[in-house]
Amino acid sequence: MIKAKITAQGRAKQKRIDTLPEFGEKVVFGAVKREIDEFIETYKKGLENNDFGLQVLHPKSIKKKQEQGFQKPYSPLYGAGKQEKNSLYNALYIRKVKAGYRILIRTAKHWKADLSIRQLFFIHNYGAKVQIGNEIIQIPPRPVFLLSYERLMNRIKGDKRLGKNVKRAIVEYINNANVVYADEYLKRYYAGENEG
Repeated sequence: MIKAKITAQGRAKQKRIDTLPEFGEKVVFGAVKREIDEFIETYKKGLENNDFGLQVLHPKSIKKKQEQGFQKPYSPLYGAGKQEKNSLYNALYIRKVKAGYRILIRTAKHWKADLSIRQLFFIHNYGAKVQIGNEIIQIPPRPVFLLSYERLMNRIKGDKRLGKNVKRAIVEYINNANVVYADEYLKRYYAGENEG
């Protein structure tokens, strides 16, 4: 029987390979966190700039928002916007979980309505008919969550650097015990810098 002699360098590489899941998790979760942050930013900017192509508000709704002094009365779902923590603009938040991150919808009571932010979020996402007194109001679907997700996915599809750079970071780590590249890559990726 032939017994292979493993060099000290080979044993060191094997040890790094054994720790690869932990190292890879850091690199991948770092990239995932950035994508989630970008998703929420896309959601907020879309509401603020009214650039999702959502069905326009009824003239009565616009007039009411103008009378209340809203900054962007023509923008559906922006409402009180940044000023109110418990608004649709600030509805989404991130929670770290064991296997990554989750995007959640606040369950607190909306700053003005008698509903939770989560309830209003779904009403506006799917649409609804609401009766107020003798009047029935039709709220059209305005699926901003889905539209935000589509924008992010389209951006990611065109971004070839993620897989290439994760692979490079892993190879550098295994071959040279170099975590500097992975750390620098993550810093640049968090900052949104393009890197080849």
